[in-house]
Amino acid sequence: MKPASSLLHLRQRIDQRLQPLLSGLQQQWQRQTPRERLRVRVLLWCLPFLVLGYVAFQLWQLSQQHSQQLRVAHYEFTQLQTLLGQPTPTAIPTAQYSPTEVYEALQNSLQPFKNDQATLVSLPDHTNSWQLRLQQVPAEEALVWLLHTPASLNLHITATKLSRSRIEGREQAGVLSGTVTVQYQIPATEGVSQS
Repeated sequence: MKPASSLLHLRQRIDQRLQPLLSGLQQQWQRQTPRERLRVRVLLWCLPFLVLGYVAFQLWQLSQQHSQQLRVAHYEFTQLQTLLGQPTPTAIPTAQYSPTEVYEALQNSLQPFKNDQATLVSLPDHTNSWQLRLQQVPAEEALVWLLHTPASLNLHITATKLSRSRIEGREQAGVLSGTVTVQYQIPATEGVSQS
């Protein structure tokens, strides 16, 4: 069968199926009053504008969401720049601490966090190592802790896994969850042991 004849055959089948529907619509159109026909024409004329208005509204909502996300990202970037611009401790700690003293100092450093936001766990497989577990902590507080506490206690950050907290599947702006692993390093220069 040639392509032209198969197309013609397909068109005839479509016409056969559409013919009853079109004739039914035509009869119904003839039965309508002039006033009803006018309403249908106005509705058909307005339909593209209604669809266009709906699409425009959806695009506007999406634009508003993106603008809000951009504002949040800009605010977080500004906060991070402010935090990174703060002076970090320049004095190299020379005092040597016992693991118990370091653990107590780390526990005291968690006071800015709420009780359920930060927990400190000793790592049994590693000597003088601890893992800080953060849950829905304000990013600013977490970054201040990261910038100042490990350096002041001569702790080396060996692993960090932080990300935005999620509540019901949605990321929360300016809120972090994750873990920070730190290890105590004895100062290179000998100092006086603190009691």
